Amino acid sequence: MIRASATTENRSATISIEGISAKIYVSQSKYKIGDDYSENGVEGKVYSMENGEGHIYRYFDGEYAWSNEKVDLADAASPTDGQANTAAVKRVPGWKDLYPAFAKVDELNKGNVTGWYMPAMELLKFQKIDLHLPLGYGYDCWTSTGKGVNDAMTINYSAGEFYDNVQNRSKGYPLHIIAVHDFSYDFTK
Repeated sequence: MIRASATTENRSATISIEGISAKIYVSQSKYKIGDDYSENGVEGKVYSMENGEGHIYRYFDGEYAWSNEKVDLADAASPTDGQANTAAVKRVPGWKDLYPAFAKVDELNKGNVTGWYMPAMELLKFQKIDLHLPLGYGYDCWTSTGKGVNDAMTINYSAGEFYDNVQNRSKGYPLHIIAVHDFSYDFTK
């Protein structure tokens, strides 16, 4: 058995086994799910870590419309790629006025900080995210996944989890939003 103790520093290791030519490379992040993340001006809470890639989130108080226009933005319809959906919205002339939820998330991208985006619906499914809401409350949150001319996808948050309760809502309806930023903890490369 190999056991790694908790750490306050990022670290990596190479494991060799006598008589076997293959090596095992291991990365250990100083962060774990639920930790407050703070690196190079990026701050949030860690909610997902897998295969060397992690995600942090920031929750915004208030509610924002996904869009103020009725357009099928086909390039912002990916169920898995929130970065591509967010980039597609940002290519629309006047997007900050037309897409209030995306504009709010983009407020985090200032100074030397970049990389905040609205998550696609698949990135939020079944994730434990503590928004510090009163017990018994449930909220629908926008994802970056558009659905035709009038709608975009939402996901329901209740009791500390996002559920596979995905539904489409009118883009003009004000809902809660979450911003996501990725980080890597594969230090062996």
